Amino acid sequence: MGAISSKDIIKPAIEQIELLMAPDCEPTEKLIHQTRVSIKRLRARVRMLRKLTGDKQYMSVLVEHAKILSRQLSTQRDLDVMSALLSFLADEHKDAAAKAVLEKVKFRMIVAQEDNCFDQEAVHGFAKTICTDFADSEDHVFDDDFVRKFINKRVNRVFEQGEKVLTDGECEPLHEWRKDVKNFLYQNELLSEEQELLPKKPLAALGKVLGRVHDICVLDELVDKMQDRPSPFLNKDEYELLMGIVRKHEQDLFDQTHEAYKAV
Repeated sequence: MGAISSKDIIKPAIEQIELLMAPDCEPTEKLIHQTRVSIKRLRARVRMLRKLTGDKQYMSVLVEHAKILSRQLSTQRDLDVMSALLSFLADEHKDAAAKAVLEKVKFRMIVAQEDNCFDQEAVHGFAKTICTDFADSEDHVFDDDFVRKFINKRVNRVFEQGEKVLTDGECEPLHEWRKDVKNFLYQNELLSEEQELLPKKPLAALGKVLGRVHDICVLDELVDKMQDRPSPFLNKDEYELLMGIVRKHEQDLFDQTHEAYKAV
């Protein structure tokens, strides 16, 4: 058994956020994605640290600033994800009408987001604040077996509801369960291969396909919002065609998620 520091537990996320402070920082799709994942990892691990320390407010200021930074990055990230998803669906269909409606939705989303540009000054400022929060935070040292026992207690609670959520096939419960799975994944990463409660690769694969289901659910929601106007941008035939594509892809993803869940 060894010791593990609370600061070491979230340090990798802080190091990723520090990249945003570089003078020549370019808001690439990869950088934004990796930073948002790091913020989710940070929040999951701080949630664990609060339980371990018994301090419900531990690193609360840091977490709040990290959430704001994530929102600063979310518009561009969501646009990148939706554009990639629509391009993927268009490539999957040979039918000209299907391709046309998918391209139409993609263009509409790009236009809707074009005024929400990357605010480099604001992002730099929040990244710097978070790094200061980290430097000022108190450090705690735990026995790594203590950490393992905490994670072990969460396994059944997180995964026992998976079968029902996947069978029901509803987006909102699945999104909530996905967050629990991701939190567990980021906590389980802390354990060595000998200690890990669930193998990391199948768990990561489950998290990845759950993310894809979430993306198609978000696309469905965004299209409904754009249609819920006095002058919908898709006519009846276009909308029905699009929903047919979305529903089929959604079902395919639920089937893939079932397989990934069984592997875990």
